Amino acid sequence: MAKKSKSESAPILIRLEFIPMFDDLTDEETGKVMKAIFDYRLYGAIPEFESRMLNIPFNALKRMMDDDFESYKEKCKKNAENAKKRALEEAKRALADDEPMKCNSDVDNSEYDDEDLPF
Repeated sequence: MAKKSKSESAPILIRLEFIPMFDDLTDEETGKVMKAIFDYRLYGAIPEFESRMLNIPFNALKRMMDDDFESYKEKCKKNAENAKKRALEEAKRALADDEPMKCNSDVDNSEYDDEDLPF
């Protein structure tokens, strides 16, 4: 399965305040706007509607989605930075709590003959 890019997996939020923009549109026109929104979100495609009236809800949703996506990217960036900080702190704490790890060269192998080793 192909890995989704961040832009494909980022949510699309359509606020309830936009519902009145669709009240004067037919179901077919609403469907065209919504498909255009999906195409814009996935591919960056800007539609050329037959009716200029469809540009109104599309442009409003586009502007909102662009703002939401920028906020989403910022949030992802901050979350990644915080996760990295937590991992470094946990690693430092684990190293401070445990005794130093021994390397293979620190282990006493004198009790074994080379013939006894399986490799």
